Amino acid sequence: MTDLQQADSKPRSVKAATITLLAGAVVGSIIGLAAWSLLLTTSQAIAIVSIGRYDPTQFSLIEEPPALIERMKSSGFVTAAAARAGVPELSTLLRARQYGGDGALIARSPKDSNLVEIRISLAQPELAQKAINAVVEELIADHEAKTAPLIQNLQSTLTTLDKHASEMVKASDLITKRLTGPSQDGEAGQDSSALLSARALTETGLSALVKDEIELRILVSNIRKTQVVAAPTVTTPKPASLYRIVAAGTLAGLLAALLLLQMVPGFFRTGRPRAGISQPDPV
Repeated sequence: MTDLQQADSKPRSVKAATITLLAGAVVGSIIGLAAWSLLLTTSQAIAIVSIGRYDPTQFSLIEEPPALIERMKSSGFVTAAAARAGVPELSTLLRARQYGGDGALIARSPKDSNLVEIRISLAQPELAQKAINAVVEELIADHEAKTAPLIQNLQSTLTTLDKHASEMVKASDLITKRLTGPSQDGEAGQDSSALLSARALTETGLSALVKDEIELRILVSNIRKTQVVAAPTVTTPKPASLYRIVAAGTLAGLLAALLLLQMVPGFFRTGRPRAGISQPDPV
């Protein structure tokens, strides 16, 4: 190879490497821009709910988190939530893919916890806000309906105990009045013995009623309703993140191009002579 040909191959090699680096940067920036556009069109609504308990001392949850998470994916739950939001199409958007929906609703729960995190990803932030509000409201209303019979039964029992306790207090007061009243012709001896026995029985029964009432009131006070611990919020990627995402894509493209140059250097070189072999000059 002549000196002129060798000198010409070097600029062409540098030119090929430069084009490769520029192409990598352009492709990376395009990928970054596409990723930013995809993120910008998706709004995510998040809420965290604490599942209520029937009795905290025995860890009796109203509904176990795995069962609740699976039920939230079903058609019945999302249809009820869509009706609550007044947006019928949410029944398809929120339903899990295995049930024929778009899978916009995702729920998860940390291990050994009564907390459930609910995430909804939709294109419109207003729709995502409506959806998360409806899902949380439907969940709370459903759990309140499950605990309502228990609470009503406990309240009814407490009312009955209060009534019986009040009657026993009146009976005990009446017996006490008779015991402390004036005696007539020495007849109080036998009556006093019977009255004292009756008052003792009344006080024993009253003590048992008071104990049962206290236990029931503690049980009622220990019932924990399902409630929101992190209010529903909607987040949408800010336009300001465009520069960072595109810059990261450009840098990734440059690195990929550099890696390609290192892996296949001979591909970008032209006119490279073999060792010990010279090419004849053209005629």
